[in-house]
Amino acid sequence: MFKKVLAASLTVTMALSLAACGGSSSTASSAASGGAASSAASSGAASSAAASGDTSAAASAAPSADAVTINLCHTDPSGCATTEALQRFAKEVTEASNGRLVIDEYADGIMGDDDEINEQIYNGAYIMNYSDPALIEPYFADYSILFSPYFYDSYEEVAKFKETDFNKKLSQGLKDAGIMCLDSFGGYYGSRQIMSKKAVSSPADLKGLNFRVPNNATQIEMAQAWGANPVTISFSETYSGLQQGVVDCVENPIGALYANSIQEVCKYINITNHFYAVNGLIMNNAVFESLDEDLQQLLVDKANEFDVYNTEMVVAEEDEVLKKMEAEGVTINRDVDIEAMKVAKEYVLKNHGWRQELIDEADAALESIRQ
Repeated sequence: MFKKVLAASLTVTMALSLAACGGSSSTASSAASGGAASSAASSGAASSAAASGDTSAAASAAPSADAVTINLCHTDPSGCATTEALQRFAKEVTEASNGRLVIDEYADGIMGDDDEINEQIYNGAYIMNYSDPALIEPYFADYSILFSPYFYDSYEEVAKFKETDFNKKLSQGLKDAGIMCLDSFGGYYGSRQIMSKKAVSSPADLKGLNFRVPNNATQIEMAQAWGANPVTISFSETYSGLQQGVVDCVENPIGALYANSIQEVCKYINITNHFYAVNGLIMNNAVFESLDEDLQQLLVDKANEFDVYNTEMVVAEEDEVLKKMEAEGVTINRDVDIEAMKVAKEYVLKNHGWRQELIDEADAALESIRQ
C-alpha cells in the first residue's frame, strides 16, 4: 500500500502542490500567497470542464477515499490534438486505477509556464507536465540534445529512437537526477515551422528580424545562427506582439500556431521542419516511486500508449490545419533551402556546450535507426 507516512501528509502536500502549480515562483512564501488563487483556478477549470462535457479526468473522475491525485499541468492550448490526447491519458489512468490514482488535467498554462511547472516537479510536487527535453536542461542537461535543430529527419524516427540504448541511458540519467519520464520522451509534439509576415526561404530572409522563441538556450542559439534577433516573450503574448510589431515571426508546431490564431497576423507558414519535436510525460521520481507498484506500471503503460495515439492525432491535425490555413489566405511556402537552414544545427552543436562524446553517441543512435 501507499506509504503510511505519505498518506498521512497527503492533504497538506496536495494543498502545497496546488498553490505551487499556479505560482510564478517556487519559494515557500510565493506558494503560500498564491494558494487561494491557484485553488480558485483549479476549481474554475474543473467546473468549466464539467460544464462543457469535457472527457478529461477532471470532469469524470470518481476518486476513492484514499486516492492519490496528481495534477497534469501543461501549456498546450485547449482544442489542439495534443491537449485532447492528454485529456484521454488522464481519463484512462483514472479509470484503469479504479479511482485510486486521479489525474486532473489543466491546459492553457493556467497553472503556470513550463519552467514554473517543471521546477515544482523537481521539488517534489504532485504534478506532471508534458515537457520538451530542452526545458528539463537545468536538471539533466544531456537530454536537451534531442531538441537540437534538425535532430530527427522525420516524425517516424521518434518512436524508433525512443527504443535505442542511448535514449534508455538518457532516461535513466534523468531518473537519477530526480525526474521520471514515463514515456522516455517518445511523444511526437509536431513539426515546428516558422510563421512570418513575408516568405522565409533561407537564413538571409530572417536576418535582422525579431524572432519570437521560447526562453531556452537551444532555440535562442538557433535564431542567432539564422541572423535573427531572438525575443523571448511568452507564447500567449505572441499574437499581440506580432500585431504591434514587437516581433516579426514565430516558430511552433503547426497545431499550436493555428490554435493561437497566428494565421490572422502572419500570412506565411514556411515549411522549415527545423524540429520534429518530442515531448515527454514527466513527474517527480520520488513521487512516482512512492506509488504502489501496479500504479507505477499503469502510468508507464498508459504513457506509452499515449505516444502512439498522440502521434496519430498530431500528424492528422497537421495535415488538416495546413488546409485550413490555406483556405484562410495563408501562403504555404515549401520552397525552403533546408540545407542552408541547417546552419542552425552546426551552430548549436558547436556552441551549446554538449560534450563531444554525447554528440557522437546521439549520432550513432540516429545512424542505427536509419540503417
